[in-house]
Amino acid sequence: MAWYRFYLLGAGRHIVAREEFEADNDENATATARQRYNTRSDFSSDFELWCGDRRVVPEQDEGPANQSVA
Repeated sequence: MAWYRFYLLGAGRHIVAREEFEADNDENATATARQRYNTRSDFSSDFELWCGDRRVVPEQDEGPANQSVA
């Protein structure tokens, strides 16, 4: 089990609400976050899901795993 932080975002992607919950994995946490967002989407425009310092949703594009320096 891991702890996740769920942020509801309003205009300008400002945080309007925050919750923490436990889940077995990213897939279950994402499903929980989407359910919570859907019940509150009337006053928010998007959400983010974090596990520690790692953003789960939306996924971050970290670029190619093996970048070579020219």
